[in-house]
Amino acid sequence: SGVAPYLIGGLLAVTVAGLLTFSRGGVISILAAAAVCVLLLARQGLFGRQALIGLGAVTLLVAAALTIHGSTRLATRLESLLHIASEDQPFNRRMLWNALLEAIPQYAVLGSGVGTHREVYPQYLDEDPTVDYTHAESGYLQLGLETGVPGLLLMLLGIYFVVDGCRQAFQRDGDRRASAAAAAVFSGLIVSALHSLGDFVWYIPACISLAVILAACACRLRQWHHAASPTTDEPTASESETTEWQVPRAGWIGGCVCAGLLTVMMVQTWWGPAFAASPWESYRKLAREQQAARRRTALDTHEEPFDEMARLLEATVASDPADARAHIRLAELYRRWFEVLQRDSANAMTLTQIRDAAIASQFESPESLDQWLTVAIGPNREMLDKALAHTRRGLQLCPLQGEGYIYLAELAFLEGQGEQAKPSYINQALRLRPRYGPVLMAAGSELAMAGNWEAAIETWKRAYHDDYESQVRIMEIMAPVVPAEFFMENFRPDRIGMGRLLNHYRGLQRQRDVQIIGRRYIELTVQEAEANPAESLPLWMSASSTATLLDETQYALEFNRRAVQAAPNDFNARQALGNKLLAQRYYTEAVEQFKWCLSRAPNDDALRQSLMAATKGMHDGTQQPVVSRVPVDPTASVPR
Repeated sequence: SGVAPYLIGGLLAVTVAGLLTFSRGGVISILAAAAVCVLLLARQGLFGRQALIGLGAVTLLVAAALTIHGSTRLATRLESLLHIASEDQPFNRRMLWNALLEAIPQYAVLGSGVGTHREVYPQYLDEDPTVDYTHAESGYLQLGLETGVPGLLLMLLGIYFVVDGCRQAFQRDGDRRASAAAAAVFSGLIVSALHSLGDFVWYIPACISLAVILAACACRLRQWHHAASPTTDEPTASESETTEWQVPRAGWIGGCVCAGLLTVMMVQTWWGPAFAASPWESYRKLAREQQAARRRTALDTHEEPFDEMARLLEATVASDPADARAHIRLAELYRRWFEVLQRDSANAMTLTQIRDAAIASQFESPESLDQWLTVAIGPNREMLDKALAHTRRGLQLCPLQGEGYIYLAELAFLEGQGEQAKPSYINQALRLRPRYGPVLMAAGSELAMAGNWEAAIETWKRAYHDDYESQVRIMEIMAPVVPAEFFMENFRPDRIGMGRLLNHYRGLQRQRDVQIIGRRYIELTVQEAEANPAESLPLWMSASSTATLLDETQYALEFNRRAVQAAPNDFNARQALGNKLLAQRYYTEAVEQFKWCLSRAPNDDALRQSLMAATKGMHDGTQQPVVSRVPVDPTASVPR
């Protein structure tokens, strides 16, 4: 009775902490464990009045804590269980599970190999996922894929033994302690087994450690049951002695030495990966930020910190040379870095142009090829050499990384391999990553080189929306040879993609296409701005600048007005509006905007001069008459 308050307090703390994680699986596990344990205790007659009062008190305290700290958010998370497979989610667990169910029969005998899930599942997906599923979101499916039928049978056999141990403890009549312990152990294990149906809890160290401890407890309960005498519930001294296995001192010494050596080997194995974890996570964070920045902007001028990302990845492979994914990421980074450096070089040839020229030249020896590359691309050659070396190493460590074969197809010419090697690399990449954007991009390029443009375009359509680099490469290939209408109809770019397309056609000085794309870009931008008023300021300003580009001054002015309405305290939006009003001789409204800006920046001479010009225009009688504002209907009023 003295420890009861502490047990209740611990139960309360664990329950509240578990619920406040807002994990749907965690909440369901807590409720299921509590329900199973209460039912088992009640069945054994161990759930009396005091236990009921304690459970009620814990429930009330948990409800009070959740009311204070987050009941609304928890309710929202639980409600989302009803919509877990809704169409609003671009990729969900069911799609992953369907892919694994298709893959498992092909690896039923021995499995694909422990740890291979993240490299195998993309082969069976219907679409390219937006995230990298390192685990199967189901312990059973991952075991079935990686270890086949033998692994599943072994796991089910283990579950049977621990459940049977708890069952035998329940059969010990009159032993309330064993029954209570069995109820606690069984509820924890059954919840672990059920939770693993829809999550990868067995691959989380804390979760699997607790499951192993509970399994050991179940094993011990089983031993107690067999050691108990037929007439008493407790084992006798003589019976306990007969179950012991006497190990000589030399055996204990040898066992300790072996355990020590094994510990040293384990520490040595994981020492490098432990030190590699920090730079790897820093790189991943930086890479995600750069990817988000590329997706946010319609401009192709985003500068990436290649040197910092390379430093982090080099530190990763220095600590853990066996990290295959880090090697492939380094290869991809050096390849992109080379392309960026080449844009500003004296001989601004792309990697594709360099490869085609090298293959067409048919150099007699590797030395001749090296000399030509050194002259043609200078010090940037080092980036290509590093990219090829890391590609080779990454594929040696893990041949299932499909993107690595695309890099080989692009870089194998450095080793003197001709055009005939490229198709085999691309075919291997397609087998491993059949829906990955860069792989589809390379496959489409092969079809185009073979003259099958219709099939190439169909392949590129699938790659276009997958990643930023594929979009850029498709624009570089298609934009110079097709009109804007063809590109828009076949590839259907979104607002960001339309903005990139607009900038690309501007660079080609195709004014008719710029007009067509610009109108469509304004339409999409206005739609998005009206759908998201809280985040509409940059959208209205972008629409205004695009309308200015199209010489639609009235629309540019109206979009700028909408930007000021969306963010009345934004200095840049008001200054831009004042300048547009001044240029179009709406002096009265321009004076209003410039006065507001000067109240925030009284020392700005340019603003003061603009205010003086607007004031002078008001008194000179050259002001434009006030006209009604143009409507902003994205389907009817966008400039045509």
